[in-house]
Amino acid sequence: MAEHSTDQAAQDMAFRNGGVSLPMAVDILNRNDNEGFVELLTVALTNPVWGARLLYQPLILSRAMQLRQQNVPLYRGVLLDGLRTLHIYIPDFERALDEVERRQERPHLTPTSLTTVMHTDYPKPIFFVAKLLHEGLTLLAGKMKRGKSYLALDMAISISFGHLAFRRVPTQQAKVLYVSLEDSFPLIQDRVTRIHPTITTFPALDVVHDFPTLGNGCLDEIQHQVDEHGYGVVILDTLGRLTPDLSSQRKKVNEYEAMTALIGPLQRYANDAHIAIVMIDHVRKAEADDLFDTIMGTSAKMGVADHAIIYQRKDTDLEALLHMRGRWIGDDKLVLTMADGHLEFLGQGEQYDLSREQRRVLKALEDEGLPLKIEPLMRALNLPQGQYARFRQVLSRMVKATLIDRTGQGAYCALRRADYDDSEIPETEERERFP
Repeated sequence: MAEHSTDQAAQDMAFRNGGVSLPMAVDILNRNDNEGFVELLTVALTNPVWGARLLYQPLILSRAMQLRQQNVPLYRGVLLDGLRTLHIYIPDFERALDEVERRQERPHLTPTSLTTVMHTDYPKPIFFVAKLLHEGLTLLAGKMKRGKSYLALDMAISISFGHLAFRRVPTQQAKVLYVSLEDSFPLIQDRVTRIHPTITTFPALDVVHDFPTLGNGCLDEIQHQVDEHGYGVVILDTLGRLTPDLSSQRKKVNEYEAMTALIGPLQRYANDAHIAIVMIDHVRKAEADDLFDTIMGTSAKMGVADHAIIYQRKDTDLEALLHMRGRWIGDDKLVLTMADGHLEFLGQGEQYDLSREQRRVLKALEDEGLPLKIEPLMRALNLPQGQYARFRQVLSRMVKATLIDRTGQGAYCALRRADYDDSEIPETEERERFP
């Protein structure tokens, strides 16, 4: 016992002289009673190496917070006066103590055993559109003015009635709230008329054109609307109109953290309430190796969302490709086409992609009227040179499937090879166009 007291006295002396490390200083301070803690703290804060960091160490803040609660005269009459003498800004210090107090008042978490998790029957997620839209937070992105809102409205109508989406995909009937922040009511009316010209009554689909921004009442309003009206699907069109200016926050937190803080609560609420929240967003013009990296802005959007859909359609094409990536569906694709004003399901996955490319090959060969070798055919289809090996395999499969034929000179034709018997024609010789 005497030896311990001697050691502590030696440490206290070293502490006063500034000859200890920061962790040891924190330990020495917390081994003192309240009066000793306050006395030594004002000395330690003058340490030229770590004095400026000492005051905001978690254990020091916790001890000072207890002092503020239990011994007000010592806290206000001695500690705060000592800090003022050292020119320490008291409001910042007290705000730090308030945060410590709030943390201590929060209930502690109770971990769940993995065994319990494995023996619990959890409900499967609700798919409001089979293969496409399930409960949670979904990000629907695509280029501007290519039909994202049209797709969302078409889908919303089908969900509200419980009808097949895109005429072939089953839906789970639910009430839908469409938050349209860019399209006027007359434009929405025109689109609905094109999608369903004979329907004018929509009892389970509501529209609003004004909404609070994220972090400024958006989640509270969604919760109120869901509680009040029983919506199962909420579509936010667009995310950009709901996002506050993050530039003023960039000095304190980066954009990833700021966006996570804004949309993270929506994702948690959507899953807890078993509803689908769809955020419509844009993609960048610049290409990327991973298509989902083209989503506008920070990658926090993809990190937080349960599910992402990228809508791809060329300006003049009727067909559109939906690339999907999500926690419940993995990576997949759906192909839609515009028919009589509404979108119609054509196929799913890579198999349809292949058949679509096959149709393009056949059309190119028929338009050309002559056999084509691989490189001229690739140029006709605007395929990059890097796809040579893959495209050669596509053509081989088409030959095996008797969709096209291969001439004696290794060119490909849409008709039987006998109609293009070029086995004795030199490769460099110019051909006449086949009639």
